[in-house]
Amino acid sequence: NKENIKVSRVVKIKVCFTVRENSIVQPGPKTVYIRIARPDDLVLATSKDNLMPFQGEQVVYSEKREIDYENADIDMCIFYDVKAGELIAGKYKVDLFTDGNLIGTSTFELK
Repeated sequence: NKENIKVSRVVKIKVCFTVRENSIVQPGPKTVYIRIARPDDLVLATSKDNLMPFQGEQVVYSEKREIDYENADIDMCIFYDVKAGELIAGKYKVDLFTDGNLIGTSTFELK
């Protein structure tokens, strides 16, 4: 439950963000995917079957969460459970997707 940036101590990655209000998007159930890439571009995934549609291809995702989108801001977090030895030091990239679209990108660094 403590924030940590040391590779050897991280057991869970918490990605928090806001899905913004968008009157163009149809309301209803949506799946939000996170894709966490290590500094060497390896995507962290709980299973080799973690695939999502993006730009006509199936790409690997790290974790997902279902939401009921009502055309209003939604604050949410998605957690990724780290496997032993999975992390390396450096800058990680996090991408957010829904409906086959990239909706956000961020980075964080582990030492």
